[in-house]
Amino acid sequence: MVFEVWKDQVDDSIMILFCESEKRIQQMESDPDDEDLDDDDEPSALLRVEYATSIEVLKKRLDFLGFTLNTCRQMFDIAKTKEIRDRNRWIEESSTKFGEETKKYVIDHYLKRIEILSEADADTWLLELRRALLAPPEPDPCELSELANSLRPGGLPPFLNPRFPEAYDERFRLRFELEALQTGEAVLDISDLVEDGYCSPSDPISTWAREWVYTRDREALHLIVLTEGSSDKFVLESALRLLRPELAEYISFMDFAAFKVEGGASFLANMVRSFAGAGIRDRIVAIFDNDTAGCSAQSGLLKHNLPVNIKVLRYPDIDLARKYPTRGPSGHVTMDVNGSGASIELYLGRDVLTEPGGDLVPVQWKALDPSMKRYQGEVVGKRGCMDRFSEKLRRFGQSSEASDLSDWRDLGTIIDAICSAFEGTDRDFLLDEANWAAS
Repeated sequence: MVFEVWKDQVDDSIMILFCESEKRIQQMESDPDDEDLDDDDEPSALLRVEYATSIEVLKKRLDFLGFTLNTCRQMFDIAKTKEIRDRNRWIEESSTKFGEETKKYVIDHYLKRIEILSEADADTWLLELRRALLAPPEPDPCELSELANSLRPGGLPPFLNPRFPEAYDERFRLRFELEALQTGEAVLDISDLVEDGYCSPSDPISTWAREWVYTRDREALHLIVLTEGSSDKFVLESALRLLRPELAEYISFMDFAAFKVEGGASFLANMVRSFAGAGIRDRIVAIFDNDTAGCSAQSGLLKHNLPVNIKVLRYPDIDLARKYPTRGPSGHVTMDVNGSGASIELYLGRDVLTEPGGDLVPVQWKALDPSMKRYQGEVVGKRGCMDRFSEKLRRFGQSSEASDLSDWRDLGTIIDAICSAFEGTDRDFLLDEANWAAS
């Protein structure tokens, strides 16, 4: 499926959705029957230069940048209203600008477009777009609705019937097209640009694009994650590469080895205050353990008016922690340790937390936190848990078969929280900008 064509450059906002590791270069022979060849000319070797990834990966990267399906649905309504208004205005003003033949051609199509837009909502549009994109090259027009026929590839010029109501950012349209197709490969072909000399096959165009895009995209492309310590960093960095590899180049973790400190909730809270005071503009997610110390530190930070580029989270509650064995003055008690004793170890999977005898490693109650009025819990035998997790990673990396990810579910909740930390911020920004453009 061809999503877009550019004459002498690729839109940077689209290019940043790909990585250099996804570039592929193939050598092809030109057609010996090409009419442009003279009799004495030999067919020359041509290069096909493409960036290719799966539709699913591209959708996740668009989500990460704020172009979620829900936001695109809301954008559809804004853009629909704007396009209907703009088309009507063009029709009113066209009498003095164009010849009769051109005017009639365009007006007829604009009136039909207005009618189609007026009758469609986002979900109907998405359904008919899917039917249009999956239809055979020359379908029977009677088999498709009027809307689907208007959206078919190879139909009217895009300026007459774009596949998304006129929006200021093409990524809204692209997100709808990818959602309509659902599966398959997404290819960005830059062969013509290479052949015409605008770039060379080896040029790292996607890397350059990340430097050239305007401020908001450049900030959104780099997310820094701060954790309580080096163990959290190791676990989450490993989980990101495993569960969300398509975002590994967009997210980095603070290296704690350089600080030579023990870490902890207080250390992380102080680091957040330092970053906020220094005016760091990169996007930052500070994520605390789901224990008493983490809840206390997070609560203290949220009382401050932090910059919009800093989000303070803690690990999400999980079912495993709702009935978990603990040790304390009252003996061995099974209880909910979410918010009091759920450090990173509790997210490593039941297989990692199970001791040789078959029991789960318990949470040991420590000191009382007066501000939270509850005790701080700590997993017994942390080192053993981390060793078993490292072995689990090693086995997973060596497996030649599709591995079961069920034991990675709890880590997945943390990774999802990090990746979606700015979803609301991005939605508000994109929709506010669209409303301003439509006013």
